[in-house]
Amino acid sequence: MPDYHPPCPLRPTPEQRQESERDAECETGHFVRLLLEILRDKWRTPVLLVLIKGTMRYGQLSGHIPDISRTMLTRTLRDLEHGGLVKRRIFVCVPPKVEYTLTNLGHTLAGQIRAMDEWARTHEAKLRIMHDNFGREPLGARNED
Repeated sequence: MPDYHPPCPLRPTPEQRQESERDAECETGHFVRLLLEILRDKWRTPVLLVLIKGTMRYGQLSGHIPDISRTMLTRTLRDLEHGGLVKRRIFVCVPPKVEYTLTNLGHTLAGQIRAMDEWARTHEAKLRIMHDNFGREPLGARNED
């Protein structure tokens, strides 16, 4: 029978390494950046916010987001469906009927987006100033060339 050797206390176990990597990802905002990458598309957030109201047909969605083209709405709905945030239900009838609804995952995300929307509305004036000042020198900064 082979001798038992306890793990070396100086070398982390695979579980400890995985936990350490996950902690590092949290500290650097890795997961938030991943989410923002998904939401960076101009139309995904408005579609998710509209679908919080409930199941809708294509024409209803289009009516709630007047600036979106048919092509972009179709593409956005497909992206959200492939991402698991929206479910498409097709009814076999003439004319064809298709409904879109948020999945459970979509509802959890849309709720967070709604909270961010409320925060942005509350701080709208400050956000506009921030937006206008991005890329500019901070107030009081001097050019020391």
